[in-house]
This record gives sequence, structure tokens and C-alpha cells, in this order.
Amino acid sequence: MKKFIRNTILISLPILAMILTMDIYLRSLDSSYFMKMNALEENKDSIEIVILGNSHATYGVDPDAFDDFAINLANANQSIFFDKRILLKHIDQLPNLKYVLISVDFHSLGFSNQGERNVWSYYATGVTHPKLRRPFLADISPFLFGYGPNFSFKILIKNLVREKVDNVFYFDLNGAEHGTPKTHKGYIAYKGQNTSEWNKESFQARASHFQKKTSATEKRLVEDDLKDLISILQEKGIQPILFSCPTYSEYNKLFDQKRILEYQNKVQEIAESNAIPFWDYAFENNFSKEDFFNCDHLNEKGAYKFARELNEKLKGLQF
Repeated sequence: MKKFIRNTILISLPILAMILTMDIYLRSLDSSYFMKMNALEENKDSIEIVILGNSHATYGVDPDAFDDFAINLANANQSIFFDKRILLKHIDQLPNLKYVLISVDFHSLGFSNQGERNVWSYYATGVTHPKLRRPFLADISPFLFGYGPNFSFKILIKNLVREKVDNVFYFDLNGAEHGTPKTHKGYIAYKGQNTSEWNKESFQARASHFQKKTSATEKRLVEDDLKDLISILQEKGIQPILFSCPTYSEYNKLFDQKRILEYQNKVQEIAESNAIPFWDYAFENNFSKEDFFNCDHLNEKGAYKFARELNEKLKGLQF
């Protein structure tokens, strides 16, 4: 029996050492979430404009294009559930905040759960989603219960080989090599174009993904979150603005036009009922192929051009 216990301990020690080492490594890991939270903290007294949303806004709105000091807090697959809670957690530390630009794209009202990104975001923001069960376990061991062994080793390999820019890893294993941070304002730019995705098959795959049906209950919860966020901002004297990011014209033709109209009418209804603007660029815009990284994300050039248009609209607002 003693020999069995001894052998068990000897076998277990290397495994425990590996887990401990990976946990230490993962706790020290930067990410786009940490980068944005650090930028928020460093510039909290200067921030006048906050940009929220998913990947369309993450890569599609360059804060440097605004006349006032702007910060981009959008993130890939970030839902309105997280937009709201991340902002409200910090809003009282932003004394000069005037505008909050909330990206509401075709799929934005259909989801709150970010999947595996729930925990990635949690480590930087402290915001938990109901689907993130037992977050205390993720705190105990990021390797076992947070990022998980499979993704953790992918991160390690990518970082060791090449995909680490300015000490920030973006948790986008398919596109990280294209991202370049402007860490002072939370912005990540897509460089050039991903030519491998410029074909009808890729367009159709993305369009089909975003047209998947979502539950009516989920939609109601997301709409309630959005309306509540708008109300809170207005009570604080901060102007909320809804907007959608440009997507490529040939890609837009693959969407069910009836569902596009339903989406536009719903967002317009929310905007009008709260007397706020909805600047809709998703399906009708003046952006050409050269402005896009792929069919539904602007590149660095397009992001600056789009943000300049938003800036001009802000200058024309009268309340």
C-alpha cells in the first residue's frame, strides 16, 4: 500500500507541477480584454466617447478619428449583456463622458452568451454571465476550469512561435496575425485584406451563420438590457447613440431582406421610443471593397473613414 501511495505521488507531482506552471503563465497573460481595461483606467479622466459592440465595432471604429477623446471597448463576439455591465462598472470613474456609441448589428439583439469568451472576458472585466457556472473554479485554476487545457496549449504555442504583438494576445487564433493594437485607446486594426475570404462561399457561410434563429426569450432579455442601458445613460446626462457598422454590398445581398427590415425596424423602434439616433450603415453605405478586411469587417483604412463619418454626425447633433 505504501508503495502504491508513493508511486501515485511520484506520478502526480509532474502533472501538478505542469498545471501550476500553466496557471502561473495564464494569470500573467495579456489579452485584448486586459488591454482595453488598462486603456480605460489610464485615460479615465480624458474619455468623452465610448464605443461598444462586437467585432464589427472592434475593428471598424478607430477612436483616433474623433475630435473628442474616444476609447474603443468593443470586443470580438461581445454581446450587449457585456457592453452594458462593463461600461456601468466603470462609468462613475469617467467624469467627462458625453457620448456612448452602441453598435447594434444584424445579430446583436439575438445573443447574450459569448460561449468560451465568457471566461476570457471575466478575467479582465470581472463581469460574469449566467452561463459561466462556478467562476470561482476559473479563479482557482485558469488552466483546468478557465481557458481549458486545449485552448491554453494553443495560446502557449502561438505565443512561443510568433503571434504575440506588443505583449498582447488577441484570442483570435485565426486572425491574430492581422491585428495591430493602438493600446492607448483600446483599438485593434485589421491590416489590408484577407484575400482568402473574398469569395461567394465565404460570404454565404458568414451570412448563414448570422441568420440562425434565436429564441424569443433571449431576444427579449437582450432588448431589455439595451433599453435599460439607454435609460441609465440618459439619467446620467450621457447621450447614447445606436449605430451599425458597414458590411460589404455583395455580402449584404445574401441576407433575407424580410429579416433585414425586421431588424432595422426593431432598432429604429428602440431608438425612437428613447428619442436617440440610430445611424444605420450595415446594409446601405458608401464603403467600397478597398475599405474591408473581409465581407463584414472594415480594415484600418475603412475604420478611420467610418469613424470620421461618425465624428461628423456627432458634431451635427443638437439636443
